[in-house]
Amino acid sequence: MRCVKAIGVLAGVVLMSIVIGCLTVDKKTDEAEACFSRGIQHGKSGDYPRAIDDFTDAIELCPEWSCPYANRGWAKRQLLDYQGSLEDCTKAIELCPDLALAYYNRGIAKGGLGDNEAAIEDLTKAIELDPILTIAYYDRGTFKRKIFDRRGAIEDYTKAIELDPENACAYGARGILRRFQGDHQGAIADFTKAIEFNPNNALSYRHRGIEKRTVGDRQGAISDFQKAKELGDEKAAEYLHMMQEESGVRNIP
Repeated sequence: MRCVKAIGVLAGVVLMSIVIGCLTVDKKTDEAEACFSRGIQHGKSGDYPRAIDDFTDAIELCPEWSCPYANRGWAKRQLLDYQGSLEDCTKAIELCPDLALAYYNRGIAKGGLGDNEAAIEDLTKAIELDPILTIAYYDRGTFKRKIFDRRGAIEDYTKAIELDPENACAYGARGILRRFQGDHQGAIADFTKAIEFNPNNALSYRHRGIEKRTVGDRQGAISDFQKAKELGDEKAAEYLHMMQEESGVRNIP
């Protein structure tokens, strides 16, 4: 028997890249691992239907192996088959109750089905099993925001930033919530960090421009709206027009 661990967050995508659990080493196991590895590669390249086929082949060869179920659930989720994803991840959890990434993937599937509370519950379990799973904090924060638990969401985004100080998405998400709370300077600081780590995100410039306008930094707001517009944000042009109307100036680009 052998038992090795799993790891993997690639570009915000959770994949189990190594075998999890105990498997008897034999020819069938080797074939299952080969199928599983192909599925991983197809998943990374975005070929989700082929990844699903590969994980299904691995399951047929080793039906008591949790990983292919969890990863097939992940691939189904990419195709918006949330119910299929939920069922596969549940099976993976039945086979391996300590599989954090299966809880994570099932949580996202439940959220996709509209059950935000259940999503939070599964993501909390994933965090309990793997306290440094950054993406679980970020996504739990997003589901908390959906149920208007803004304080809890800010706490989760803050934890995601602690674990990954260059997480532009977490800075941006926290900045939006700080804006709702009236913490305009805190929001500006967060959007500035989001821009630092992802300078081509038009939304961060637009949101920072809104906050600068709110605190009276007219030139800073115009500069941010112009940059957002350059990056393709159509709403930024609306804000520039609004500022023209406010000041009577007609030559803001």
